[in-house]
Amino acid sequence: MEPATWHIVTATPGRERAAAAQLARRGFGVYVPTPDIAGYLFAFVWQEDTHKLPRCPGVGRVLTSPTGIPDADLHDLRAALSQLRNMRVAFHDATHHLPKRRRRPRRSKHLLTA
Repeated sequence: MEPATWHIVTATPGRERAAAAQLARRGFGVYVPTPDIAGYLFAFVWQEDTHKLPRCPGVGRVLTSPTGIPDADLHDLRAALSQLRNMRVAFHDATHHLPKRRRRPRRSKHLLTA
């Protein structure tokens, strides 16, 4: 028996969670990285069941090769996305107290001359 691997599948944007629920009901492992990668999700599938992925409601296409993505590679992706989220939060925390930039008043198209 071939090992299980992760596969990238498309979902209707904004409907990733519904597609993930359908995949989970059918016994697939699911990782939804939204909002980082909208429209995509990852399904953990045994090699002999990959043909069942496109048949799930809400799932469009399978984008990975038939051999899939090893578990260790997806683990690395999840760690990188987590770091990115933490960087966004840290950036927001560091900048939210800064004063807002004031806009310069517009110059009038009609200059008054004396």
